[in-house]
Amino acid sequence: MQLPFACGKEVRMETGPTHARAMSKILDMYNPPLRGEPVLASHDGRVIRSLFDNGLGHNVVVQHSSGYYSLYAHLLDRRVSVGQNVTQGQLLGHLGDSGEGGHGVNHLHYEQHYDYDGDGWDYLNEWVYPVFNGVEYRLSEGGQPYSTRVISNNCPATGRTQFADIDGDGRDEILSIAANGDVTAYRNRGWDAAKVYDGPDSRLVAQGFSDPARVRFADIDGDGRDEILSIAANGDVTAYRNQGWAAAKVYDGPNSKLVAQGFSTPQHVKFADIDGDGRDEILTVNGDVVAYRNLGWDAPKVYDGSNSKLVAQGFSTPQHVKFADIDGDGRDEILTVNGDVTAYRNLGWTAAKVYDGPASKVVAQGFSVPARTHFAEINGDGRAEILSIGANGDVVAYRNLGWDAPKVYDGPDSKLVAQGFTE
Repeated sequence: MQLPFACGKEVRMETGPTHARAMSKILDMYNPPLRGEPVLASHDGRVIRSLFDNGLGHNVVVQHSSGYYSLYAHLLDRRVSVGQNVTQGQLLGHLGDSGEGGHGVNHLHYEQHYDYDGDGWDYLNEWVYPVFNGVEYRLSEGGQPYSTRVISNNCPATGRTQFADIDGDGRDEILSIAANGDVTAYRNRGWDAAKVYDGPDSRLVAQGFSDPARVRFADIDGDGRDEILSIAANGDVTAYRNQGWAAAKVYDGPNSKLVAQGFSTPQHVKFADIDGDGRDEILTVNGDVVAYRNLGWDAPKVYDGSNSKLVAQGFSTPQHVKFADIDGDGRDEILTVNGDVTAYRNLGWTAAKVYDGPASKVVAQGFSVPARTHFAEINGDGRAEILSIGANGDVVAYRNLGWDAPKVYDGPDSKLVAQGFTE
């Protein structure tokens, strides 16, 4: 869940005696959100209530996956209706002033619920302590302050720039996903080229992919060329087979396949080669990291729920989690990006723990914005470089010096590889 206000907005949250019946699990969110401020969905879900009453003003309840709900009250208006699917960050309404009352100032009344009894409904005795960006807030207990200020991380979907091996030469292309759905690939010309990615050496490889948050690239069939995948709102994952750089259409709609179902939260979905067979697994990251083994393009089910494994635990912020082959053994490590970049070594599919905390190391420092941090194979040596996309559009690659190097990524061994790309 994320705060229900725009990316970067500072929000003052507090609870108090009026919320005692909910054990202080209800939050009031005060200005700087002001009257008329957009109120946004905390997470993907479906609207189950959208109504007006005299006490709460306009209010909305959204049902999320895994039994969770969020409630937004004291709204000036409602921009959604019952039964409507919403995505994280979508406008629900605007902050009103029906909540002034004894508070003397307009605020958003916010709750999170969990369906403990499994009856498919949220009751007022099913409050939970709200969680935002992986942090639980108990504002009157556990040593946290009575009120606190938090910066919203309810940010627009990123992913307009991605990396993938389109031509099968072992070096990743850089791809740009435009707002109109066009996907353009800029060919990797090699680390020693004057321009690793040069505008004229590019081509349109796909169309109709306008939501980059739902687009992934991964090698599904094991031929060394990455497929393009679309994650639909209903949880279906469709792979469009890579037909080669020289094909009339690199990705052609009819040459596609439904490869997985039930993956309705794209922020949690990753692809990586966990077992080292050259085909990428599909993974869900939500605290627990579960990998569903790739059974091959021609299998009745490429990803079958029964052929899965818990490979890691404690990774509760999916946007900070990346996968890449750091040591060059053909199996992807799991990495966390939070200023320091820590890599947890892949010990193999049959290991008791595929990723074990002690088998880890800090591989880079100073990468504090996960959305601008990527891993890709730039020089073709089988080990992924780390790349940073600057606010000015510059893309800088830091060469991978090897797992055993004192610094896997060392600042001076870097290169400007592209310009004009946003995260």
